[in-house]
Amino acid sequence: MAHVAWQYLVFIFIACCGVLQAAAAYSGLKGLMLIPRRLPSFVLGLALVVGAFIWFFSADNRAPPAGWPVLEGAQQVLVFGVAASLAVGSTALVTSLLRRRTDKQPNPRQEGLEALREQGYLQAVSRRWRRG
Repeated sequence: MAHVAWQYLVFIFIACCGVLQAAAAYSGLKGLMLIPRRLPSFVLGLALVVGAFIWFFSADNRAPPAGWPVLEGAQQVLVFGVAASLAVGSTALVTSLLRRRTDKQPNPRQEGLEALREQGYLQAVSRRWRRG
């Protein structure tokens, strides 16, 4: 069961990172893109999602023999939540570190997700806290 849970966690993590990249590229949120241009970032996101699905569903026989424990619904929800949270957190952290030196001075009126159009997540949070 633990082996399948770890594989499922990696699968969801990679797929969620891909979805975040595709969504950030579609929305033009440069602060969340690993690649600062929209089309390559969208292609990266699509490749991550498709690659994760291909790997997870073709790499290993996950049908357990009779009587072996399986990843049940509640466990699946827990692993999904952990993996999705890790994907959001790591995407915010990595993109903030990548954009640390390239950030322009943002429009002070931009708040919420709009602040991520030109700056990383950590920069947006720190500027928000400094303003009060």
